[in-house]
Amino acid sequence: MIFPGFLMHDAMHTIIFHDRALDQTAGWFLGNVFLGISGKWWRDEHTEHHLFTNTVIEGVGFSDPQMFEEVWVQEMMVAPFLYSKLPRMAQHIIFKYQHLCVVPALVFVAPYVIKLVAFSRERRPMELFGQALYFAWVAALLSVFPSWHEAIAYYCMVDGGAKHALLERSVKECFVTLQGNSDNAVVPASRLEVTALGAASMLPKYLYER
Repeated sequence: MIFPGFLMHDAMHTIIFHDRALDQTAGWFLGNVFLGISGKWWRDEHTEHHLFTNTVIEGVGFSDPQMFEEVWVQEMMVAPFLYSKLPRMAQHIIFKYQHLCVVPALVFVAPYVIKLVAFSRERRPMELFGQALYFAWVAALLSVFPSWHEAIAYYCMVDGGAKHALLERSVKECFVTLQGNSDNAVVPASRLEVTALGAASMLPKYLYER
């Protein structure tokens, strides 16, 4: 199931057929029908991700909607943005022991939460129709198994491809925008001081350091 996800990504970037209508249709088919995730919801969120890649604004939160999702926090200075409603001590505890919970959360929770979030925000008829097709073919496939627990085990195993992609994307260095930098460069959080975190201009010239 991991390959339809990558193909959906490329289709929604219009780089498979180089035709917007064909690529959007392919993205819908690969996302909604194959993965059970709204392709158009993902496209809209991913567009914001490219505009505000890994940008955090103090007092506001995440300009990049995909930075908040499934993030492995490697710098304590970023923790308040992720756990803003928790006491400081709780933030430190989560930061210290996140290695014990991030993988189970990604494997057993994240893929299904993403499906729910996507279709709670994207309710266009074609999106719901694609979701219905997804559940139809999955139910038909699982119905041939001799027992329900074998069917569930198989579904979890097959759906693991998406979980591997989530894990690979999540274990990364967090980046934040440095206020006052003339280029508005996005730099690794490890290079920043806590006091340097600040607001970015609406559409700055982003320089990505990888």
